[in-house]
Parts: sequence; structure tokens; C-alpha cells
Amino acid sequence: MEKYGADAVRLYLMFMGPWEDGGPWDPQRFEGTYRFLQKVYATISAAYEVQEIDAAAETTLDSALHKLVKKVTEDLENTRFNTAIAAMMEYITLLGKSQRAGDVSVELWREHVQTFVRLIAPFAPFLAEELWQELGEQESVHLEAWPTFDETKARDELATIAVQVNGKLRGEFVMEAGKLPGAIEEQARGLNAEHNWTRGAQVVKVIVVPDRLVNFVVAR
Repeated sequence: MEKYGADAVRLYLMFMGPWEDGGPWDPQRFEGTYRFLQKVYATISAAYEVQEIDAAAETTLDSALHKLVKKVTEDLENTRFNTAIAAMMEYITLLGKSQRAGDVSVELWREHVQTFVRLIAPFAPFLAEELWQELGEQESVHLEAWPTFDETKARDELATIAVQVNGKLRGEFVMEAGKLPGAIEEQARGLNAEHNWTRGAQVVKVIVVPDRLVNFVVAR
């Protein structure tokens, strides 16, 4: 606690592995969560200056934020703290790149840093409170509403669809995310006809999980 601070200790306990399984107590590994918190502070507290707004960069960063909000929200509800933290680590790297490039508008930048501080507040409450005050906010960050996300922006543009036969993986294909089950099944049937995965068997049922898999249930 004296060397790394309460937030780093707290974050380490949540990041060491699945919450219900726990993990090894290794004081040397505090360095990782400590460096992450330093990176968060450096990125968000640094002055932001626009150099040249890039519409593609704005779209990418905005999509990443909505995916992050969705991920952290769902992981918190299911006590998957370690994967939520991993997602925040990935996002803060992307945010740092935009900070150095100055490729998004000031308004978008402020929206993103404010949202990120609210997301990290349950994990690193002291750091979040300090950053919230540095952003010019008067009330406690812990009194703020939890961020919401736009499902359309949180969706991946492309999805890798696994093709299974009786639950066993046979192949996969990539297509635009968000496609209707009928379109996904049609694509999978085309691949099945090409590769003869169900040769000599009768397909009695097709199970489609959008953006994830198609499973041909066969009777031999």
C-alpha cells in the first residue's frame, strides 16, 4: 500500500485472474497495474491539442469507446473484473495514440476521457476522483450516472463465423457483422457444399448464433 497505493493493490486483486478462482499473491506483479494507472493519469491529465482531425480516427475511437462501455458493463455484472481491466488497458493505449496525434475534436476527446474516468472509478476509485476533479468537475465521480453505449457502434464491423457439424468445428468464414440468421446460414451452406463437411449425412437442423457460429446437426 505504501509503495504502490491503494488503487494499484485493488486493481491487482481484480486482475490476477477470474474473481472466483483467485490467483497467486506476487508483490512483484504490482508493477504492472501500477504502470497502467500511471499511463491512465498521464494520458488523461495531459493537455490535448488538435493537430489535424481525421474522420476515420474519430470513427475508430468512438466505436472502441462504445465497445469498451459494453464490455466493462457486462463484465462487472458477471464479476469478470480481470477481462474488464484488460479491455481498459487496450483502450487507454488507443486513446494515448489519439492524444499524441491530436486527430480527434476537442469535444470528442473530452467525452471519451470523461467516460473512461467513470468506467475506471469502481476499479481505481482514488485515481478516478482525482482525474474527475482535474477535468473541472465539481461533484464526485462516484455520484455520476454509469455510461451507456450504442449497440450499433459497439458492434464489430466484421464477424468470424465458425461452421460446426454436430458441435465439431469444420471451418470458418468472415462476413459483415449484424447479418440476419438466414444470410449467415446461406453462406455456411455454400461453404458446406464446397467442402462436403456433411457428406453422406442428412442435415436435420441448422443452429445459427448470429456473429458467432453455424452448427449443422446431422443424422448418420
